[in-house]
Amino acid sequence: MPPTPIGNPGRAAIEAVLKPAKTKDVYFVASGNGGHIFSETLAEHNRNVAKWRKIEREIRARQAAEAAAAAAAEERGALLPEGEVGLAEVGGPIPLPIRNPVR
Repeated sequence: MPPTPIGNPGRAAIEAVLKPAKTKDVYFVASGNGGHIFSETLAEHNRNVAKWRKIEREIRARQAAEAAAAAAAEERGALLPEGEVGLAEVGGPIPLPIRNPVR
């Protein structure tokens, strides 16, 4: 269990509600680095959304490339430093552990 209620707002949140910042911002979208980008107009907001979508595509492409590289490495076997022999090469495949039931 968490040490405090999950939905309990902190002092800063209560102060923000009681004394909101004077701004004309109506829209917000993720910035891509953990923050948000605020905008006054829908046109500005749409540009910011397009930037965020580009960041999302780049993240997905990088993840797909990393997954493909990992799959290829797994398919050909892990590369060991020169002169080292992997356990699977010494005596065949590595056996799985056998569980003995407790009676």
